[in-house]
Amino acid sequence: MDGALLRLLAPILLLGLLVRYPGGLSAPLFEGAAGKQTHTAMVARNLARGRSSWLRPMVDDVGTPGYFVKELPLVPGLAAALARTTGAPIDAIGRAIGIASWLAGALLLAAIVHRDGPPLRAALAAAWFVLAPAAIAYSRAFMTDPSMVAASLAALLLARRWREHPSRGRAVATGAATALALLLKPHAILWLAPALAVAITADDAGVDAGVDGATRAGDDPTRRSRAALFASLAAGAALAAAWYAHAAAIHRAYPVPGAMVASGWVDPSLWARPALWARIARQLVEIVFTPAGLALACVALAPGRERFGPSERALLAWGAGVVVQSALLGTRMFDDAARGTEYYQLPAVATAALLVARGAERIAAFARGPRAVGAERIGAAIAAALVLAAGLSGFPATRAIETPPSAYADLPARCARVRELVRPDEALLVVADRPGIVHWECDRRGTTFTPATAMGAASAETRVAAAPDALWRTLESVDRVFLPFPEIVPASMREWLDREWRRVPDETVVLYAKRPPGAGLRP
Repeated sequence: MDGALLRLLAPILLLGLLVRYPGGLSAPLFEGAAGKQTHTAMVARNLARGRSSWLRPMVDDVGTPGYFVKELPLVPGLAAALARTTGAPIDAIGRAIGIASWLAGALLLAAIVHRDGPPLRAALAAAWFVLAPAAIAYSRAFMTDPSMVAASLAALLLARRWREHPSRGRAVATGAATALALLLKPHAILWLAPALAVAITADDAGVDAGVDGATRAGDDPTRRSRAALFASLAAGAALAAAWYAHAAAIHRAYPVPGAMVASGWVDPSLWARPALWARIARQLVEIVFTPAGLALACVALAPGRERFGPSERALLAWGAGVVVQSALLGTRMFDDAARGTEYYQLPAVATAALLVARGAERIAAFARGPRAVGAERIGAAIAAALVLAAGLSGFPATRAIETPPSAYADLPARCARVRELVRPDEALLVVADRPGIVHWECDRRGTTFTPATAMGAASAETRVAAAPDALWRTLESVDRVFLPFPEIVPASMREWLDREWRRVPDETVVLYAKRPPGAGLRP
């Protein structure tokens, strides 16, 4: 990465920090994919307290023992270690890790784009990578996805470097980065596989070099160097597969919906439904491209003399893989409590960044004129203005993601009262509209149940709601019941609790305590 590009990236990274600051690192984990965030935070908190291990991470709202083994708990583990060392709030550390990972991803993306184009295009791509609504909202979330995207970009960059100058060291590094990306999220295989395939096989001939001369024919890989790369990739995939086999074994013994067990995420019948594709398209337009950014991307895709370079074609294949992920796991697109699991589109920001940058660059080249005085600076200013304006147009979408439901406004105060009334060793049943949040904020353990009446019709079709038998078994095992949102509780359940359990006398929370054994009847 040359000095010209680094000088352009410095203010972009500063801008990336500034647009993420107003929300605050210590804001409650109520926005966006709040359930995903609070489960990650629970894993970190339990690791920090020594309650669980890396091999068997635990959350607090799925009953006992609470094992929740999905991706490798690298991000929560790092947050736990930093919290123990610094004493800082663990949720603020988790948000900071996401931001740092995303800004590192911006540097990696710029390096990838720069292999085929000039510093300006790479800088514009990095700018969109930090300004897209999905990028702002979900890079500051306490979840593994920002780190996973950065690891995926590192794998792609290393694969391109291997293709240009094959070596055993670069092959091993590519395999290691691929393994890290897969360990952070298995879905990464869906965009990494096509992107890496293009990156390591693309023919560079006939493509104009970037200013640093990175795009070139390179050294022709020998049979031995190809074998080293494929062996490294296979080893990385095998390492990730071993972890997920371990996770599946844990959850076969201790089933948890949404963990490494089949739970209805893949429904082929959805692929023929226009509603699925409409949701995916809307998410891509609203939070990945924005309408203004999409217009720039269309300009980039219009026929012209300049071809896409091999690294750029790899990013296009990457974007196609993200769409395949959303369609394959289509039921998640209808999870209304998680905003249609729109954070699945986060990796697509890399592809959008390339297209937005090329579109802005193309318009600027036309507007500046071939013989204008200072044409290069004029073109750079026009392109930067176009990308910045498109980014600003997406701030309402960012705000919509980061605004928690109004019902959660006083939850911290109510949870403070719950901590006073419920001992840490008492099991707490919470009836809420989404998992994780209440147990995290109240810092108590137990089970969350979501009644079907709290879901939209589409969500009720695709998510596991609180079945009566499961609810009864849970009621037998818990000590307290907390209703943070009484309006979503079915009337029959509320009547039964009023009759068979004891309402704790308190004006600030709706809390029930169990009567002596045998006093209640099955609801």
